[in-house]
Amino acid sequence: MKGLLTDIDYRIVINTDDKCILILSGKDIPLFCERLVQKGYSESVHRFSSRKGFGFLYGMSEPLLYEKQGEKSIEIYMCLASCCLEAKRMLPFERSIQKKVWESKKENGGLFYISEELSLLYVLSECMFEKRRFDSKAVSLIESKKEIIKNEEFMEMCRKVFFGYTGILLKKIDEGSYESVFESYLKFADY
Repeated sequence: MKGLLTDIDYRIVINTDDKCILILSGKDIPLFCERLVQKGYSESVHRFSSRKGFGFLYGMSEPLLYEKQGEKSIEIYMCLASCCLEAKRMLPFERSIQKKVWESKKENGGLFYISEELSLLYVLSECMFEKRRFDSKAVSLIESKKEIIKNEEFMEMCRKVFFGYTGILLKKIDEGSYESVFESYLKFADY
């Protein structure tokens, strides 16, 4: 992966055995995609593609997906984003959060990742708005970063995504009440 990212402005959001989600500067996307193709990757239809009926709000660019047999898939975004509860819509996180993506990089193994706080925020939004549940993998990751939920800067970022529900969400996570979070969110009306 390192060689593909040489001279590319990027942050890794998720990097697992089967997928890597990256945020790239728009100017670097053509070069990075060219490198992927040279390494045998092919562009595929992303699960959030307009070809699958998705729409992108607030000027968000459509994400890209590259795949290669026997290798992890590569998802490319130009911003940190989330699905909406409204069917088949995506929107970028608020501008101050996007700024933190580029300002607060974390190096690991010669690669640049988003901060732990942003990673946790992304996982929470994915569970709430895409999966609409907290699976065991997400719970395990959240539990390993639980001390972050008490951080005031993190709570402020959450308020920009979950608004008035933030306090309830973080309390439920602190209590380990993951199974009731989504239903509680749907019933919440005190914005």
